[in-house]
Amino acid sequence: MQEWQANSFALHFCIPTFMLEKLELTDHKQAAIAIIAQTLSVEYGFAEERLERWLLQRAMVYYG
Repeated sequence: MQEWQANSFALHFCIPTFMLEKLELTDHKQAAIAIIAQTLSVEYGFAEERLERWLLQRAMVYYG
């Protein structure tokens, strides 16, 4: 398994998409990251990376 694959797996395992979709996140990115980190007991940087990937995924689906 490549390192990027392992990182992607860890992000999705610790912060699944269905959980992100259930959270009431603010439009303010830093506050949203803090909510994710606190709610799911992950580090801020980890939550930040997952949020960025999730937002990119949503944009790709929306603008496809």
